[in-house]
Amino acid sequence: LAAVLEHDGNAAIGADIGMLLGLEKTGLAVTADKNAAFEACDVLIDFTTPGGTLNLGSNANRTDILLGHKNTSTANNADGTMDLSGGTANIFASNLTIALESNNSNSGSPSGSLIIDAGSLDVSGNTLIGSGSDANGTLTMNGGTATFGDGVGTDNFIVGTNPGNQGSTTVGMGTVDLSGATSATFDVNNFHVGVKGDGQNGRAHGIVTLAMNNTIDATFILVGRSGNNGQPVSELHFGSGVSNVTADTFTVGSFKGRGEVDVAAGGTVNIGSAGDRTVVTVGLKDVGTGGNNASSIDFSGGTANIFASTLTIGHESNTGGTGSPTGSMTIDAGSLNVGGNTLIGSGPGAVGSLTMNGGTAVFGDGAGTDN
Repeated sequence: LAAVLEHDGNAAIGADIGMLLGLEKTGLAVTADKNAAFEACDVLIDFTTPGGTLNLGSNANRTDILLGHKNTSTANNADGTMDLSGGTANIFASNLTIALESNNSNSGSPSGSLIIDAGSLDVSGNTLIGSGSDANGTLTMNGGTATFGDGVGTDNFIVGTNPGNQGSTTVGMGTVDLSGATSATFDVNNFHVGVKGDGQNGRAHGIVTLAMNNTIDATFILVGRSGNNGQPVSELHFGSGVSNVTADTFTVGSFKGRGEVDVAAGGTVNIGSAGDRTVVTVGLKDVGTGGNNASSIDFSGGTANIFASTLTIGHESNTGGTGSPTGSMTIDAGSLNVGGNTLIGSGPGAVGSLTMNGGTAVFGDGAGTDN
């Protein structure tokens, strides 16, 4: 016997293996140093226990999950973690909330995380990741499948928000990484990433990386909208498979906020259809501000098929203040079909750009006064 390995932090580290087994002392201590152990031996025997399986709730009897909730005036931080990596988890949740501040008195802030390596996550109601002054919530799926919303009522998927009047530099941060999941389905009212209420102090920051394949059915998709203060760029990343999106509106960057949307190499994003088009807006200044918000939809490296009712890129609907919006859209392959008006670069100082490196484009349907 040349070496005995255990995980970092195990209580047996440093103890003599003979003594642990009730035998004579061998002079061989348990170690977590894998490299040294491998160097010392010719054959490795692995007695590692296989990962377990957690089944939480059922479709008929769901569980309300809340990780990291600051609900009182305190200088202490509220932290909650559910780490299910290394095993399989099948979760049926009525609502999923990670890092929520419902009382913003005092300096404490909430943080929370949920990690799933394999299995499934099914949330029938609201999903809220990172809400409140300096809240920090994360959801990570390294495998499995995810479902958010059941299409009944007003279910929301919200990542990174900061409700109410907060300190001007505080940030409600939410991060969702589904890149390891094979598929994700969203059937919700609001799909919000980094959204702060209008006319309120504080900032919001959201980053969502979707699964390989995705289906999004939402009323409003909004990436990057600030209150009274400018904020970091919020991000939405589509996967390398096929993503089908149905929405009334798809807005990237508005008020004082900034947003970026892109697709992984080889991925396909389908937005809207000929019979169910989407209002697409990129870079909208709709408040008087001295800040400049630059936002983009960049589908280069993938394929995009977009059916828009209207397309607006770089538009200033409120000319108050010295700020100006910048918006851009880039498509390498696929198609762009706008049934109504197309507006690119509108307002004092506004900058808009549409670049198509391949595919086809159609503007207007000839049925009215499309411009």
